[in-house]
Amino acid sequence: MSIVVSGRKNHHFTIDVSEENDGANRLALLLPGVGYRLENPIFYFTRQLLLDNGYRVAGANYAYDKVEGFRDFDFDEIIDILRDDAASIAETIPQLPKHNEFLVVGKSLGTVLMGNLLMQGHLKNAQLAWLTPSSKIPQVPEGILQNAHKSFVCIGSADKGYDPPTYAEFAKAGAFVSVIDDLAHVLECDNDVPKTILGHHKMIIDMQNWLKANA
Repeated sequence: MSIVVSGRKNHHFTIDVSEENDGANRLALLLPGVGYRLENPIFYFTRQLLLDNGYRVAGANYAYDKVEGFRDFDFDEIIDILRDDAASIAETIPQLPKHNEFLVVGKSLGTVLMGNLLMQGHLKNAQLAWLTPSSKIPQVPEGILQNAHKSFVCIGSADKGYDPPTYAEFAKAGAFVSVIDDLAHVLECDNDVPKTILGHHKMIIDMQNWLKANA
């Protein structure tokens, strides 16, 4: 099953729904980063974990890095685009398979879309997994804090967006916070593949524990 989404700047993309777990009452929507695709490690392993936990998975296949001039747009224009595209994504939610439980997983730019979706009132009953969140964009930390009790937050300590006091605040508010030592924005450690793999392992273990605690 594939749903076409029309975004700003003639940016058309699809949300593709897995055949696995057809008829499941659990649905997860995956929102990747600017150039970080669904087939990349964070989402590959997350998708497999969700399938193992009985979710049907819908993945947004956008590619903002291939939108002409996107990286050259000024900050306000990018924020406007992501606000409008969040509204376009929201329009597809009623077209997704029926479900009793809804989980949204975003990475980086995907967490900005999540923040916008929350501000627009579309994710009131969703569980939320924020992976390497863009926490300098106001709607992201606001979204986490306002929905801390149903949020999983994961970031590497070498990520430029990691601010210990902010993440301590997330945890104090009730979010499940996973900080992975020495890993950067795509949960990688330069010149240390074993540490990168172990970091992904920790992320998946922590997410699995969070899913079980909220089952």
